[in-house]
Amino acid sequence: NEPVTKTVTLTNNQSVPLTITSIAGFTGGYSLNTANTTCPMTPLALAAGASCTIAISLDATSTGPLPGSITITHSAANSPQTLNLTANGVQPVVLSPATSSFPVQFLGATSPANTVTVKNNQNVPLNIASVPISGTNSNDFLVTRACPSQLPANSSCSLSVTFSPLATGKRTATLNVNDDALGSPQTVTLGGSGNAPLLVSPTSITSFNANVGSTSPYRTVTLTNNTTTSVTI
Repeated sequence: NEPVTKTVTLTNNQSVPLTITSIAGFTGGYSLNTANTTCPMTPLALAAGASCTIAISLDATSTGPLPGSITITHSAANSPQTLNLTANGVQPVVLSPATSSFPVQFLGATSPANTVTVKNNQNVPLNIASVPISGTNSNDFLVTRACPSQLPANSSCSLSVTFSPLATGKRTATLNVNDDALGSPQTVTLGGSGNAPLLVSPTSITSFNANVGSTSPYRTVTLTNNTTTSVTI
């Protein structure tokens, strides 16, 4: 959605003036930029041997190849002439990877940092206002290295994110980059799992049942050592 304008030169190789009746038939999101187009339209004419400029703008609405065309109708024998157009649409700002997954971490431990790259594909600087983390388990993740507040045109920077689970099980959040580009905020899904060095299961027993003076059947409690070393109890 960042408009781009390119120019095409039209040359009258005839010995007589050329009358241009239309520059139309735009397809693929392309349009005529009249402010920068110098070709005269009928009833005016392009002098013999003279050249003029047709300015074409593209307002991309999708990524990937963007084919299109325009048709120029005039008084010469080879009218109409069709000009095929091509471009490649890209997002103004791209974060990669789109998903950042962390290895299992014990409670109280912090993972090595994962890197998220911010790429500014624009021809102007990107102003970054903030890089917050939101979502269900946002407090489990931390940005430890941020990008500059202004990222130069067509350049990249790296964010570092760590994971310190506050509870066991699957933990998720979203990294947001708030900036002045279209599509802001750009996001990355964060995920990891928390584990405890020692797990006791079950965590409570309420099913004891015994008569006065008698002993109830025993209940089993399982202690699991999730570390790689022995534990002294």
